[in-house]
Amino acid sequence: MLFAAVRKYWKGQVSQLIQSIFGDAEVGCALKFVVVVDDNVDIRDLSHVNWAIANHVQADRDVFITSRGPEWELDAAQPYSKRGWSAKMGIDATLPTEEYEAEGTKPPPLCDDPDIKAKVEDQWKKYGINI
Repeated sequence: MLFAAVRKYWKGQVSQLIQSIFGDAEVGCALKFVVVVDDNVDIRDLSHVNWAIANHVQADRDVFITSRGPEWELDAAQPYSKRGWSAKMGIDATLPTEEYEAEGTKPPPLCDDPDIKAKVEDQWKKYGINI
């Protein structure tokens, strides 16, 4: 699995990036999953990546599946008769700015207010949810 953070400059850029990564002769065979997030998401923190997936992804729009991609023969998810081939999944977990622009709207603002964040975290604790 590979996580990548990008700053989008053109429509379709993330799809091209995912295809390029899977098509790379040295890296593509080692990967089954690629997740691309915006450049303000910390790809070293899995909770940040999961947040981007949960908040930006619509499966029918942002999940790309390619069948019969080259794969190393060590993939335990494949029976021996099918080793060397694998389905690949790319996830565009970037903010869907193109969708908002097409509607003539802007994405909702994110809250960075520490007081509001503290209140929300207190509510999570109140309901027994530890984050």
